[in-house]
Formats: sequence, C-alpha cells, structure tokens
Amino acid sequence: MREAAGGGSAPPNQGGSRVVNLPKSRRTRTATSMGDAQVALRPARSLILVGALVAPLSLASLLTAAPRAAQKEKNGVAFDYEGDAVTAPELETTMLALTEAGASVGNSPQFFQAVATVNQLEAQGGPQLFAAKAPGRWVLPQVGGWERIWVSEPAARFPGAPSRPDFALDASKGEPALRAGSALFSLSSARQFIYGPGEGGMVVEYLHSAPGAEKDLLLTHLADIRNLGGNFFEVEFRDQLKAYAATKDAVTGSQVLARKEPLEGAFEFGAPRGELATLQTTYLSATMWVIRDEQGRKAVFSRTEVKSVADRRGVQAEGQVKEHPDEETRYGKLLFGETLSEYAGWEENVEKTEGSSRIKGLLGGV
Repeated sequence: MREAAGGGSAPPNQGGSRVVNLPKSRRTRTATSMGDAQVALRPARSLILVGALVAPLSLASLLTAAPRAAQKEKNGVAFDYEGDAVTAPELETTMLALTEAGASVGNSPQFFQAVATVNQLEAQGGPQLFAAKAPGRWVLPQVGGWERIWVSEPAARFPGAPSRPDFALDASKGEPALRAGSALFSLSSARQFIYGPGEGGMVVEYLHSAPGAEKDLLLTHLADIRNLGGNFFEVEFRDQLKAYAATKDAVTGSQVLARKEPLEGAFEFGAPRGELATLQTTYLSATMWVIRDEQGRKAVFSRTEVKSVADRRGVQAEGQVKEHPDEETRYGKLLFGETLSEYAGWEENVEKTEGSSRIKGLLGGV
C-alpha cells in the first residue's frame, strides 16, 4: 500500500489502471470565491486520465508552476491547482461537483459559483494551454472525446448546436418522427469528438430524450477544424444537422443507433449549412477544456475515455452514438501529413484566412 495525497493509504495501480486521488483542500484560509458549501459538494469520485491522446506538459508550464503556486500562497489561497499524476486539479473537481449538483441558471447560488470557478480556471490557464498555443497545423492537443458539462448562457446557441435545447415531435410509434407532435425531446447530453485537423476532423452529437418515448433523438454532423495559433481554432459545419433514432444497448447500457439510416422527413433544427466560427481555448488540461465563442460565451467540457478496438472500427470514444463515417479518419488519417508542403508556410497561409481577421477583431475587443 502507498500513501495517498492528504494522508491515508491508496491501493497500488494494478493491471495498468491508474488510481486517481481527489485532492483535499490545502487552503491556508477560506478562499474568497469558493465557499465551504461548494467544497462540501465535491463527490468522492475518480477521474481516469487519458494518456494516449494527451499532449505532454510543456517545459514552460513546469518552470512557471512554482512561482504561480507561491503567488497563490501569498494571496492566502493554496489549492491543488495543477494536480499531479494521480491527483485531479482542485478547480476541476469543484467544477464537476457543481455541475453534478445542478449549477444551472435556475439554481442561482451554484450557477454563480460555477461562473466564479470557470473564471479561476481561465485565469490559471491549465497545464496544457501552452501546448495548444503554438503555430502549426497539427497543434491540436484536444484530440479525443469531450462531454459538455456547463455553458455560461444555456439559452444561447453555441456554434454547431441546434437552435434550442428541446423539440416537440411526434413519437406515437415509440420513436421520434420529424414532424410536430406532443412529445418533448429535451437535451440530455452534448458531446464533441475531435479526430485531428482537416476535413471532417470534428463530430458533434446532441442527444435528446422524451418521457414515454422508447427511442431517443440524436442530432449530429461533421465539421472541418483547423488550428489558427494563439489558442484559437476554426470550425466549419458544411452540412446541416442530421437526425437519427437512438436506443440503449441491452448488453452495454450505452446509447447506440437504432438503425444506420437517418430519420426521414423535413424538420428545421436551426443549425445553418456552412456555418463558420472561430473559437478560443482559455483552459486546457488532460481532463477539462474551456472554450469561448466569438460572442464571449463559455462552454466547459470534460474528457471522456477513448480507446482503440480491434474489430475494424478504429478509435472509439465513450458516449459516442454514431461512429465517424470515414474509416481512415477513425484510424488517425488526420494526424499525419504526406508531403512537406503540409508542414511548410503555415503561418503565412493562416494570415490570409478569414479566421485570422476575426481573431484580430476579437483581440481588439478585449
């Protein structure tokens, strides 16, 4: 047995599984932006760190960790901001606890605590923010699966998302039909899966469920994604959202497609064809990602487990209902270049793009 963080003992790693200890607060005195009630909400849960698709810590973050910690001690707050190989960062576990407790706009005290926590996350930046800042096409350490756990403006539409969180559809046959009805399909999860820079490098999925309906509604589409440097990246959704019927697998309990074909019919879900958006990464670690859109709205994502399977499906992400349609992309096609021209002249090419001008506009408003 080995000693766990904060005292006590923790079992050793066995069979390649990593044991993650949730940090205990090491505050020298009460933090002004996080009350004792918020800390008490933190559940005793473990976060599994995904190592295969996560960029390593930068030398700069290692060199600057001690000065930042000293400054926080000086200000009277001493949290496990960074975490370590077996300890999740303090602010991240706090954010997870708040979202699990329902930090929505309707729950004002917890919502404003979540706002304060996200502000602290952005001020800290995260141990991998520097890895996402560098120039180059392949600078995209966010590769993997991500579940959205919180948004700053729930009523507002984020790029690539449906126009609203719920839709009243006909479900008289037990599954959603693309026509108006009395079954209210409400958003139950929002996820995005990043396979690498380039065409079809990103998949978004919005899963909706309705009381009494045997099958759920899945809205999904592909996006092209490209790094713009300086923690900015661009996404382009070339097509509209497609609707599918989803059901729970009797063996695994996870959501899967009820059938491969999309639902028939014409229904407007509000995501425009050819939508182009520039997004900014403001916090990034192995397990959490904070994004801002062009209007300054924030979204917080928690990393989900990603694994490679040996049945010709390629990379599979936890919670993904519909696999990427391109087999080569699932096997990592977008993570490698075939010619030197794909590596050379990147900064000059980016300067000529529309995304570069939008970044300058966003920075000018800061």
